[in-house]
Amino acid sequence: MVVEKPTAKEPPAAKPEAKDDRVRWVYDAGWFAKGNGDLWFEHNGEAQRITGRPWEFKEVKRTKEYIQVHDPRRGVSVRLAEPEAQARWDNAGEKAEWKPLYKGKWVSLD
Repeated sequence: MVVEKPTAKEPPAAKPEAKDDRVRWVYDAGWFAKGNGDLWFEHNGEAQRITGRPWEFKEVKRTKEYIQVHDPRRGVSVRLAEPEAQARWDNAGEKAEWKPLYKGKWVSLD
């Protein structure tokens, strides 16, 4: 009588990471758009009036829930999420609370 040894099962193949296509977040008065690398730009009338160009941000954190960007010149951080973006200001310190900024959503570039 021949006894077969059980064969070890191979672990399942790793699932490929889903591509994160969040590159444009829109709200009533403007939008945030991803630039090259970790740059983001906020396009709205206020930025255009004050500087003649969009506000510039650097991406500092990315989760499934939000993308966090920071503008060191103005000392503001923004979390882009649905259904709203939240902001906190550097002058309020590290323990500053996130406060509602805009109602908006992610949109596809298709």
